Amino acid sequence: MAKTENITAERVLQLLDYERKTGTLRWKVATPDMFQNPISESYLKTRNTRFAGAEAGCVMKSGYRIIRIDDVLYLRHRLIWLLEKGELPEDEIDHVDGVEAGDQIGNLRLATRHQQQQNMRISKRSTSRVTGVSWNRNANKWMAYVSVDGKRIYLGIFADLDKAVAARKQAKKEHHSFHPAQVER
Repeated sequence: MAKTENITAERVLQLLDYERKTGTLRWKVATPDMFQNPISESYLKTRNTRFAGAEAGCVMKSGYRIIRIDDVLYLRHRLIWLLEKGELPEDEIDHVDGVEAGDQIGNLRLATRHQQQQNMRISKRSTSRVTGVSWNRNANKWMAYVSVDGKRIYLGIFADLDKAVAARKQAKKEHHSFHPAQVER
């Protein structure tokens, strides 16, 4: 995220305890050898009182948990991938169930940017509350579309919302194989 991601699994495990079942990372009791620069005994005591055993990081507005290690911010799910797979992936990591806080390894999978966009959440500004269906003010009807490889495919204009949703669902089945379990309405 900030700087480059060059952390090792060994460094993560030096600082954090990993609870595989829950996908949680907790700060270990700190020792002087964990720090890059010399630290005082009072700082070490204060740090351990405040953080030892506590869940690492904080939750961002997006719902993802970030953790600062050696002045670099990491997404927790990427650190868990590193611990489980031995390396940080070049691609993105998708949460299968769509819940950003669900960082158990069984809920994580590699994904490209286009695949990630296939299972995006419905926008708060959505007029239909259905991805790919919106109200067309000029036509006074519902418009349906699906995006494939970054290009929008127009599916038509419909007087009935249910028909627009049905057209969108059919197009999604045909074009999106990445996340077939996604429910839309």
